[in-house]
Amino acid sequence: MNWKEEHAPKIYELVRDRLPERGEILLLTYTGSRMFGWGGERYDIDCRGIVALKDWWSDVHHGERLYDCTVENLPHALRRVPKYWTFQEDLSEVFYCHPDFDVATMKTFTTAEQIKFHMGSIKMQLARLSVSQEIRTALHNYRVVMVPQHFLDTGDVVIDVLKINDGKYEQIELLRDIYLHRINRTIDWDVVTADLKKLLKKLEETLSMRTDKPDMERFEEWKTALGEHFTLEP
Repeated sequence: MNWKEEHAPKIYELVRDRLPERGEILLLTYTGSRMFGWGGERYDIDCRGIVALKDWWSDVHHGERLYDCTVENLPHALRRVPKYWTFQEDLSEVFYCHPDFDVATMKTFTTAEQIKFHMGSIKMQLARLSVSQEIRTALHNYRVVMVPQHFLDTGDVVIDVLKINDGKYEQIELLRDIYLHRINRTIDWDVVTADLKKLLKKLEETLSMRTDKPDMERFEEWKTALGEHFTLEP
């Protein structure tokens, strides 16, 4: 049994125990450093989720030893589905899905438009490296440009940036090894900077040729279908 299989039922119970009885868990996913490709056993397990419960909080954070879990109430989550790229990233690695929650259709609303909306945040993340050359910052910088590029190229949201990289950029592999195993190695920051400039340029060029946006008519149909099973009222 791997760590994902081991911890999935424990996280489900963590959320279930803290959710009022009338509430329902719709979706639970893994995210964070373990899923990005540079988190080991010493790191927290990050998870995100969606629940359905009328007259409850828009989002709730459950923090417990080893677990860092945030769940959003369905009405709040629905406002984010067609707009926010990071929302789709966080919900890409599903380990629990309610049988009446159509996650497959939810994922089809991920488009280039959401990445364009997020470009300001991506560039802000990249700018942090010029202020402080830190290992974790560099890892995130590779991630924020490589993950959306991979989606634009393949149609799949894959958040494991080391899997996407597949050995292409040597510095990210070295950064991962230093961060994960605490080894003493030298980073060529000039190469890191050059890599990131190249990746950002490619992402911008790809986005300039993309016009796809979420189909809001189909989104409303999906939302209406969800309303047959779950409350859509905040």
